[in-house]
Amino acid sequence: MNDAKTQITAVVPTHAKEGSIQLVAFSSVKVSAATPLSLVGPAVTSISPKPVKNGETITITGTNLDLVVGATFGGDVTGVILSQSATQLEVTVPLTATEGKVTLTTNSGKTAETEAITLVKPTISSIAPLALMAGNDITITGTHLDLVRKVTFVGGLSVDVTPASATSFTVTVPPAAVGTAAVVMTTTNGTEVTSSAQLAIEAANKPVITGINASVKPGAKLTITGTKLNLVEAIYFQPNVKAVLYGVRTETSIEVFVPETAKKGAVTLKLVAYNGDEVVSPVFNISGTDPITDPSLVIWNFDSGLAADGGSWSGVGGLGNPSDALSGAYYEIKASNWGTGYWWFAEN
Repeated sequence: MNDAKTQITAVVPTHAKEGSIQLVAFSSVKVSAATPLSLVGPAVTSISPKPVKNGETITITGTNLDLVVGATFGGDVTGVILSQSATQLEVTVPLTATEGKVTLTTNSGKTAETEAITLVKPTISSIAPLALMAGNDITITGTHLDLVRKVTFVGGLSVDVTPASATSFTVTVPPAAVGTAAVVMTTTNGTEVTSSAQLAIEAANKPVITGINASVKPGAKLTITGTKLNLVEAIYFQPNVKAVLYGVRTETSIEVFVPETAKKGAVTLKLVAYNGDEVVSPVFNISGTDPITDPSLVIWNFDSGLAADGGSWSGVGGLGNPSDALSGAYYEIKASNWGTGYWWFAEN
């Protein structure tokens, strides 16, 4: 307030909105200003570059841009303000932003819009090879390919990708994708780019595993499901142990018995086709011998207990023929000496 008490100077709060200003006296009487408060807002004069790439920086020039607190792009996503002055803003274009105007917002509610921005799109210059079997790789070459997040093949079968290079990447054709069709790339913001060339995919002449038991014991039957399993000549368990016993074998299923010498634990197996192609299975588990959960339930050890007992079994039985036992000590019960119908065991 000035000395003459005829003027009051105040700082407009950051979040103040346009409208009437009221003075409140000590007596609580409120007096409204004759002229409503009018606030300045940001204004945009230009943007660059045009077009701009998702993930890169756009520069907005204009006036009162220091008031801006947010920049909303197409797709209703907000960019990150990297630097700011009254005349210039630098904002990162979100990866998921779509084309359209950028709306600048302020704390006062004032807004400004840029002209509609256009976004860079990937291009495909070549696909190699253009004819192959399913399950093999193709290499796509072009520009701005680092924006691609999905590749879709014939039949709508797609593969998620995250290319490290903007100029090329390799992707594996899904085993079930068979036929001739263009390749469709989908970018971070959902834009689709379709190849002009047609990709001809033949059915793979190679076994494919679609399922396998999660856990199995040595000597037990393991079931493998998939396609073209009739092409399998041999199955190898780790470490390079060839299976020799099989159950039913069809084009979509193989029953194989786990060799006793196969590696235990989390393992894989290998299918070897007649033409030499190899297919590695998903990880599954081969368990060992079930552990003894309560040692007190074991009444004797057939390999060492009888030897320690001295072979004293009160005439009901005795040590058997050492040539018939692993350790030379085992207990033998015969019909001829089982007179009472009971088997008595006394701990010495």
